[in-house]
Amino acid sequence: MEVRMRRLRVVLFLLLLNSCAIKTTYNPGILYSKAWWDTCLINPVCIATLTGNGIHILNLPKANNALLQSGFLVGTAVGSLNRVEVSLDGGSFSPAIGTNSWRFQLPTGGSLWKKGSIHSIQIRSVDLSGNIVANLSQSVQKGTNKDINGDGFVDILAGASLYSGNLGQVYVFYGTGTAPFTGSTAAQANVTITGSGANSYFGNALALGDINGDGYADIIVAANGITGGGTGYVYIFHSTGSAGITATSVSSANTAIAGPGGALFGYSLTIADVNGDGYEDLGVGAYAYSASTGQAFVFQSSGSSGIVAASSASANATITGVASSNFGASVALGDINGDGYADLAVGGNMVSTSAGQVFVFHSSGAGGITATAAGGANTSIPGETSYNDFGISVNIADLNGDGYGDLQVGATRYTNTYTGKVYIFHSSGSGGVTASVATSANVFLNGVNSGDTFGVSLSTGDVNGDGLLDLAVGANGVSSSTGAAYVFMGQGSGGVSTTAATVILGESASNTFGNPVLLEDRNADGFADLSVAANGFSSSVGKTYVFLSAGFLGLPFSGAASANYSFIGTSAGGMSSLAGLFKNQNEISDSSGYFAFGEIALFFPSN
Repeated sequence: MEVRMRRLRVVLFLLLLNSCAIKTTYNPGILYSKAWWDTCLINPVCIATLTGNGIHILNLPKANNALLQSGFLVGTAVGSLNRVEVSLDGGSFSPAIGTNSWRFQLPTGGSLWKKGSIHSIQIRSVDLSGNIVANLSQSVQKGTNKDINGDGFVDILAGASLYSGNLGQVYVFYGTGTAPFTGSTAAQANVTITGSGANSYFGNALALGDINGDGYADIIVAANGITGGGTGYVYIFHSTGSAGITATSVSSANTAIAGPGGALFGYSLTIADVNGDGYEDLGVGAYAYSASTGQAFVFQSSGSSGIVAASSASANATITGVASSNFGASVALGDINGDGYADLAVGGNMVSTSAGQVFVFHSSGAGGITATAAGGANTSIPGETSYNDFGISVNIADLNGDGYGDLQVGATRYTNTYTGKVYIFHSSGSGGVTASVATSANVFLNGVNSGDTFGVSLSTGDVNGDGLLDLAVGANGVSSSTGAAYVFMGQGSGGVSTTAATVILGESASNTFGNPVLLEDRNADGFADLSVAANGFSSSVGKTYVFLSAGFLGLPFSGAASANYSFIGTSAGGMSSLAGLFKNQNEISDSSGYFAFGEIALFFPSN
């Protein structure tokens, strides 16, 4: 009995001691604590400490020539620091803002730091005694600025041109880094901008880039149905800085450009620097101008004020198409001949009984695009046969790694069965694309079945980090308009593979998944992620999906429901456009002037 009592007293004492003990806090912020170790693999400061490098860039992967799509570097540094300093291209060191969490604005508005340019960056941290405690060196490639609020991460826009009687809305979702987005509905967007006037179709096409050179991305929104007769407007909203976009209606736009009467001005949009001044310029298509003769316009940035034109009459370049061509149905800017200036590709899908044709206009240099008519194109490529709709979509990107932009063209109506086909024309070098017929393309990608509309949208990016651009192709008619998105991997000098590495099918019939598609790195890991719109989802409520790359494995997805993130629109909103696409790739027919947004159609007089 005595032994049992002694044991009982010991147990009670231990219980009392435990109840009086000071409990440790589970806090990942306490250096080398259990919580710190438990979360180390997802904590960049921890990783930097363990690797002996006390500086980390949060919005760039550690890779040579990593693509930077922000006007800022953002990162962390370990220790008790006096400052963090940054040197660009071997120049003197300048202080960043902050220490343990730091931010540094990159140069803007100059001829050196422009899209495609390669730069060296050195970052160092300095302790309270003035000692350099850590260094980090890296090379970067400047991309288009897609960071609206300067936090270092790419943001996303989604357009819903059918919202509220086709009034239209645009939604801004700010990226946040490794977990790129919060929210899952249009109502949870960080910013919502509403159009003006019924049937204006505000948000039918979008673009994102730094127009005024302040280091923050601005947004460009088209409303090609405004004023009832399809005159069309293009609106530019400047970022206010770290607060991003604060506008909620078109009345707050910094620039509003009116198009010609009945032209559907703004049906397609593209941005790039055509005159080499370091500021993004704007290309606009208006395919319905003068009974579908069509026009394409280029508006050059004026510098810190951005684009100041109030009407298409003030465009720096106005190019008129040929009769009944739908010239301007698609537009794309990119450097095809390697002279450092963006060239303009324009699609006219109705040329020669809808065989279609694509026209390429080279920049003249500091003067930009100077052509005034389709006949002045440096390259003109007609489609294969009648009823192909060659030129319904165009894109410019270097797919064979030679440093020159290549031309990709969609023909959704191929063989008049809407099976669809994509043609890829490699640049010859300083002469640009020299093909004179569609059958001279270097690579052909083919749809599978009638009605697929393969090639309705095109986008490029490196999804597996091998340094080669891959190509995403939308086919929104697949399987009773369920829709699909295809990804073809880059193979080096031969361009992309002709067999899709990834095929993602939409959720259900009539969703029109795949219109458009967009490849872009959403989580700053150095791998391009895939965003896809389905403007027919849930009776044109619309939905946008984001599929994150799995790194070297690329995009191992097969169904839309497995997307990492998705955003659902509002009632009959018809999310139908994503920023970064060169046009809102909605189908255009050859005879009736019909074009559709989601499940709603408008009819214009036949030619």
